[in-house]
Amino acid sequence: MFAVSPRTASVVLAASLAVTPLALPASASAAAKPCLLGKWKLTKYSMNAKGPGSKATSWGGQGVRLTVAEKSVTYDFGGSKPIIVKGFSDGEKYDMKTTYRKRLTLKSTLKGAKKGTLALKPKSAKGDARAALVMNGAPFITYSVAKVYREGSWEPVAPTRARYTCTAKTARFKMTETDESGTGTVVLDYRRL
Repeated sequence: MFAVSPRTASVVLAASLAVTPLALPASASAAAKPCLLGKWKLTKYSMNAKGPGSKATSWGGQGVRLTVAEKSVTYDFGGSKPIIVKGFSDGEKYDMKTTYRKRLTLKSTLKGAKKGTLALKPKSAKGDARAALVMNGAPFITYSVAKVYREGSWEPVAPTRARYTCTAKTARFKMTETDESGTGTVVLDYRRL
């Protein structure tokens, strides 16, 4: 499930999402190119997580720009809106606001055409992206986003493995995880630039 982590100051996933890849046509020349390739802009982000004694809801992030190539992705956070998280854990309410800036690039694996999976390679993370977290109205921490990925965690605005569906103009990513601590789901909607 997704849990609040002061170390990375974000909502993180306890385990990777297992997804079955989309079957492609037998002929490589007949295989359709993934419609996910290209440049996108985030229009809607949501996260919901619930478990025994905890619940969190998150939104925001509009304006994040995503470039998807065949073997890499780049997130440009310049000018994007903050991610807001409100929730409670063990009877205590909390709210967080994370503002992202600059760029993050990761190697990736893309499977499928109009639907499939996009998996990031966390150890390949590079770039000058920074995140500044405000917790319950007070500045809490500023950190390197690439370092978070290289250390084995991730940011919900850029899930390490997600199912996608896309058309010529829109793309949707979804990641859901259920374990002994509960269930969490992240959904990101993009429009093509």
